[in-house]
Amino acid sequence: AGVLQQKHVNPIPSTRKVKKDSSKDILTIFSNRLKAKFVTGQQVEEIRGCWCKICKADENFIQTQGKCKAFHTGSNSLCCQHIWQHYEIYKARCAEKDMVKHHWSIPHDIWQEMEESKTEKKKIIQCTLKFEKVQGVREFSHEVVVDRVARLTVVDDQVSALNFVMCLHNPDCNGGSR
Repeated sequence: AGVLQQKHVNPIPSTRKVKKDSSKDILTIFSNRLKAKFVTGQQVEEIRGCWCKICKADENFIQTQGKCKAFHTGSNSLCCQHIWQHYEIYKARCAEKDMVKHHWSIPHDIWQEMEESKTEKKKIIQCTLKFEKVQGVREFSHEVVVDRVARLTVVDDQVSALNFVMCLHNPDCNGGSR
């Protein structure tokens, strides 16, 4: 009575995808989330966020901007926006570790070029037909008009269809024959 049927057996997956797995590319530039203490005057403030490894290692940046500017408290999307400043390094690190770049980490102008190159491959080029332009008035002869009507009749059979329609509206019609 306590035995499960085969349709009820659902194996537990061996690995479970977590958020950190989907943001591994961001971790090439940023540290893991942590709590940092910043002292301003006599006030100590503990903030949760992550370090930009590149900004933190740049002594010139630290001297001009301060260490607090290298610490980011925003979400992954804001970290991706910051990566725009370090895009070449980010691109190289992702290529080195064979990771897919997050689309928000790619600057807009580069993203737009990528999208345009995709659509250029898909575009169908419209060809233009070259027609000879006829100058002046063409002269029509009886033989040419008869030939064109005959071809129209044989190929498209529009004349007999027109006779049929005319006969429907005219009760005295004998089918278009003389």
